[in-house]
Amino acid sequence: MFQTPILFLVFNRPRTTQMVFEAIRQAKPRQLYIAADGPRKDREGEAEKCQLTRQIATQVDWECEVHTLFREENLGTRHAIHQAIDWFFSQVEEGIILEDDCLPSNSFFTFSEQMLAEHRNNDKIMHIGGNSYIDLNGYHPNASYYFSNYAVTWGWATWRRAWQYYDGNLKEYNLSFLLGPMRKVCQSAEEFIFWRNKFHSIIVGQLKTCWDYQWIFTLWAKQGLAITSSVNLVSNIGIGPDATHTFESDWKYANMPSKELDQIIHPEKIEVDRVADRIFFEECGGNYMPSWYMYVYYGFKNRLKPIIQKLRGQLPVLAHH
Repeated sequence: MFQTPILFLVFNRPRTTQMVFEAIRQAKPRQLYIAADGPRKDREGEAEKCQLTRQIATQVDWECEVHTLFREENLGTRHAIHQAIDWFFSQVEEGIILEDDCLPSNSFFTFSEQMLAEHRNNDKIMHIGGNSYIDLNGYHPNASYYFSNYAVTWGWATWRRAWQYYDGNLKEYNLSFLLGPMRKVCQSAEEFIFWRNKFHSIIVGQLKTCWDYQWIFTLWAKQGLAITSSVNLVSNIGIGPDATHTFESDWKYANMPSKELDQIIHPEKIEVDRVADRIFFEECGGNYMPSWYMYVYYGFKNRLKPIIQKLRGQLPVLAHH
């Protein structure tokens, strides 16, 4: 029996839910928490898909405590997920979180459990991630995992002690954060600009469905660290036309193969692997747009545009005098 509690987040995708559930079934956790958002009323047939998905997620045929949080109303990705995680950690001290499109290898469960135990009393460590890009990019640290500033949430684990700081509304976003923790984390102007504008978009309500960027923000605000496996342990099988956010099915990280770990080799020091973090940003941030575009677009939008608007408002007054 697998001792670490698992939170399984599902919605309306029976096919991927069945695949992830089979992986959970092989692990046989003693405690399984299942949370599901309600169907959207304007989507024909979604209520039936949600119902079928819930039936699949509860097909528990081993000795297990099953707890469910099934919403009747649709809260949306942002609120449904973070509230489900709140619910999970109101009942457990530590655990694994899997979404219905994150297919874990067998090693993911043992890796997460060992890391939770290894760093249970180290408040600086706030996140354990099983999804990794560096192996595919040819970078291989001399350990089974590395320490990172990035909390990747395609198959992850954490503790109540860390999740209690989750800042969904970015209340600690201020000049001190920008000049302190964020400046320390970002390795280039591109990286700084990218994340400044992501966080700004959340604050002004442009990114309404996002919840995971806030977890990265929380990590930075508390100057915490994430553990990330050096090889990929979780495959995202949900990228494509029926995805909620990521639709590019030809993206090289869609359905990325997962691996198994024979043993866990620990890093010599608890310090950020800057090379691995740079690879992560270049693949998941910097590659979304070329460097020159980031500077021009974001610089104009967030710095020059308000100044120009202010000047335009003053022009009639100046002309009158």
